[in-house]
Amino acid sequence: MGPTLPVDAVIAAAAIKAKVTPEQARATIAASLALLKKHAAGPQVEAVFAALEGGLALATSPEAAPKKSGFLGGLMKTAGGASGAVVADAMSMMDRLKKLGLDRVAVKRLLRSVRAQVQMATGQDLVGDALRTVPGVGAMLVDD
Repeated sequence: MGPTLPVDAVIAAAAIKAKVTPEQARATIAASLALLKKHAAGPQVEAVFAALEGGLALATSPEAAPKKSGFLGGLMKTAGGASGAVVADAMSMMDRLKKLGLDRVAVKRLLRSVRAQVQMATGQDLVGDALRTVPGVGAMLVDD
């Protein structure tokens, strides 16, 4: 196993970089890790959790749990296949983060910071590799 980063240190640094509160950063990173755990594929997501000490615990914590989606979200999950489920979960996450005062730009800044920190520590783009495996939206989230 390679170098690890404490997830709390990653959250603190990402909050500063993205100019958001630590609470906003924690909520975003917890929800994002939960989405990765649920929708990303095998070894790529395992590598992210191996690099982030405490990341798996955060991803499976009550604060990361997705909220129930409404009618449209439920329809997307059942009719949209794997990518429909991802999009519905991502929409639910964004709705929750919006209530905390975050927009897509802030969320992307936070995720870019996490990706850069993990890449600097490990020498590999583990977060980008995991995001690319997420059906339907992964490629849109990776700024290559």
